[in-house]
Amino acid sequence: WAPSSMAGVHLRLRNLAAFGVKFGFQICQPPVIPAPPCSPIIPILWAISHYTLQVSRSSLRSHGEDHHITYNTARGLQSAASAFFAWTRMLAYPSIVFQSPERRLLGNPWLSPTDSLLATLTHRGMKKRLGISTTPAIALHHRHVAWNQAHRDQLFRGTQDPYLRYLLAAANLVVVIGWGGWLRASEVFSLNHGDVSRCAPDEGSRFGLPLGVGALFLRLLPMTKSSPYGPRLHLCIWFVSR
Repeated sequence: WAPSSMAGVHLRLRNLAAFGVKFGFQICQPPVIPAPPCSPIIPILWAISHYTLQVSRSSLRSHGEDHHITYNTARGLQSAASAFFAWTRMLAYPSIVFQSPERRLLGNPWLSPTDSLLATLTHRGMKKRLGISTTPAIALHHRHVAWNQAHRDQLFRGTQDPYLRYLLAAANLVVVIGWGGWLRASEVFSLNHGDVSRCAPDEGSRFGLPLGVGALFLRLLPMTKSSPYGPRLHLCIWFVSR
């Protein structure tokens, strides 16, 4: 920390100590340390500091002015140690070690096996090796839809088979409902006869529609609604009387 920052910290600590003396207790009580702290991070930090004292290889090859290894380069030692500890912790404690969103190693005895570090690293490697690309959707143009409708209309007018005429009419109705309501396939094909209602153009005023405007209404499933508290009726398409 900067000296000015430490001076401010020292002043605030004195204020806290004075407050504790006044009321008979101690807030910032130092811990009892029976031995010097011992952790692998201490020699790692010393190694980083020692590494920054070395002359970079690029300076030796160029025979120019000597430049010491930068901190960003030396910090790679800590990254290497981090990879080592992550790997060894994963092997030693496979059921409790996991990685936080900040990529910190944490432990939880009630951890789900699917959230473990072993699963995380495995999936990460599979994504890099196999990729996560998907087949992009093909955009339909109006000419595609118009051609399909005209083709089905031609088939409809060219046959007298009642079952085939029914299938062609139902297919065109699916197109109208799907495009008019901007619905997914699961939403279209889950509709029942009782879920569809119509409003004639001369009855549009009953539903707040302009004069001479009718509509087709669909009663959709709850998961289709944008709001769970909104009405389930959906205005699919409107038509004007002639």
